[in-house]
Amino acid sequence: MGGATDCRSLDGRTAVVTGGHDGIGYYISQALAANGVRVALLARRRERLEQAAAELGDNVVPIVCDVSDPDSVRRAFRAVDERVGTLDVLINNAAVFPIFRIGEATDEELRTVVDTNLLGVLYCTRAAIERMQRAGRGDIVTLSSESVLRPFPYLAAYAATKAAVETLCRGLRNELRGTGIRVGVLRSGHVEVPGRDGSRWAPERAQAFFQAAEAGGYLAEAGPGIAPQATARAVLHMLTQPDDAVVDVLELRGC
Repeated sequence: MGGATDCRSLDGRTAVVTGGHDGIGYYISQALAANGVRVALLARRRERLEQAAAELGDNVVPIVCDVSDPDSVRRAFRAVDERVGTLDVLINNAAVFPIFRIGEATDEELRTVVDTNLLGVLYCTRAAIERMQRAGRGDIVTLSSESVLRPFPYLAAYAATKAAVETLCRGLRNELRGTGIRVGVLRSGHVEVPGRDGSRWAPERAQAFFQAAEAGGYLAEAGPGIAPQATARAVLHMLTQPDDAVVDVLELRGC
């Protein structure tokens, strides 16, 4: 059997990274830019977005975008067209993970998780497909979570949205077969992002979350955290596969 065997080069390619100004997205953007990729960072917070772009270098373009708002996504991708050009890669990274019990959740908490983690992926993926189909090739990588296999207490809604995007990606592979667009999922374990801890949550709720996770054995099963640089390298691995291969699901966890 024949076929392409050379790994794809990243040099000269273009990418959109949602939530690319912070956390895991920052390290993914850093790795892409270091390998010659022109990167558009999409995020809501203009000040932090522009700071991240300045830190990451001239190959990085900041574009303000709220992925949960379809009109904001449309404007952002038009800005990508103007400032970056042809789109080769979409990294669906932006996500929120507030902690709450479903029975006690507010309308806003539920809506925020679904609008950002699921609808945000759908809006950005739709915009990327339109552009990649014109080019006849592209890569869409969506970040998921180990919680789809064992949902942590207080994170059931978050886990449900991640399970939904994994199902979405399986369906997209069928929809896009033969178009040159590859679709992959990076299912990640806990990532130890420097400077990030439970302080983003209300103290009482954070305490209840960690107690429930410890009592149920969730923390022990999750194991040690992954360095964000390892997550970024996993994304590069997915993107550089030969044209005749795709990584459907790559699960990365600490050991």
